[in-house]
Amino acid sequence: MLIQTSYNLLPNKRACNNGAVLMGSSVSSMCAALSQLTHVKFLGMANYPIMRSTFNAYKSSPYQIGVAYPSSLITMTKGYTESHKLFYASTPISTYLCAIVVYEAGTNDSDPTASEFSPRIDIEVKALNDSGSGYTEVATADYGIRMDSSNSLLLESALYDAGRHSHTYYADTGITVPRVPPTNTSPVAPRPLYLPATAGGYNVRGEVVAINIDAEDCKIKNITLLDIYIPEVAP
Repeated sequence: MLIQTSYNLLPNKRACNNGAVLMGSSVSSMCAALSQLTHVKFLGMANYPIMRSTFNAYKSSPYQIGVAYPSSLITMTKGYTESHKLFYASTPISTYLCAIVVYEAGTNDSDPTASEFSPRIDIEVKALNDSGSGYTEVATADYGIRMDSSNSLLLESALYDAGRHSHTYYADTGITVPRVPPTNTSPVAPRPLYLPATAGGYNVRGEVVAINIDAEDCKIKNITLLDIYIPEVAP
């Protein structure tokens, strides 16, 4: 069904009182308004703060014992990795998801001869199924993307300093929908995450999906996922 882009006024309030029988143009106008809301206002969105300790052992004094700073870079060493599994409730018309990642980049070591950190973030989508004992991953819906310093991630260039705060950066997948659904079987350059209608014989759209995230040489602080508006669901 095509969704019109122009707005229609709702029917006269007196014609829509509780118990009133509606028909004709009143029903048509209300259906059109609900369709527009479903495709725009009622799209899915979720925000995931990544909680972690900010205790800084290097900052202490008689007046500052165990003081917490927003930066956690000091505890990061080269080769540091972390993984997160997020659950996203898609809608029946969800097709592409934009991911916005807030992260803390690695930096150089105190040793001037040490190589630079190489921040990397991989994001994939897994189909889930609940057979009665809880959700389990049953198929790969999208092998996903890889963010790194060559395409989207920034590198903190300062030398290691116990008194220095790191920078917080943002990276996202963008909202440009590919012309054809992706078919990659390994992570590719950043693009919106794809939700096919089915994967491995299991429904994806309208179901809860798992968003698996692996990060290296960086720490993730926050992730936001949101449906991208498109006029009609792609095949």
